[in-house]
Parts: sequence; structure tokens; C-alpha cells
Amino acid sequence: MDGYCDSPYRRVMKRVAPDIITFAEFYSADGLVHSKTLADTVLPHELDEKPVIFQIFGKDPDMFAKAAVMIERSGAA
Repeated sequence: MDGYCDSPYRRVMKRVAPDIITFAEFYSADGLVHSKTLADTVLPHELDEKPVIFQIFGKDPDMFAKAAVMIERSGAA
């Protein structure tokens, strides 16, 4: 769902069906950890789009762990 599951889409879907759990796009764990701009843009900040399930990819277990902590702190899963 690349290009479709962004924050505005998730927020609209939550208005239509408040009880649903939405999914974020597929993001690089390295990108989330190393790019503050990306993290600030894609991690959920608005209560009206939570809960959100994030999908991350990469090859470095340490980056996965760091990205998972960032995602969890944002209120996503």
C-alpha cells in the first residue's frame, strides 16, 4: 500500500470506522533511525490515527531494535 497508507489516509479511515486498526506503509528501519525528517513525517503524532501497525524492513537487527523503540514511543505497534 505504498503511497496510500499515510497519515491523512489513516485519519480518514478512522473517522469512517473508528474501531479499525490501520497499517502504515513499509519503511526501512535504517531510514527511520537515521532520518529525523522521515521519522517526524511518518510516525503517528495524532491521537485520531492510533492504533497504527508499522511495517519495517532491513537487515541489521540493531537497527530493527532502534526503529521498534521509536515506533513504540510514538504510540504505534
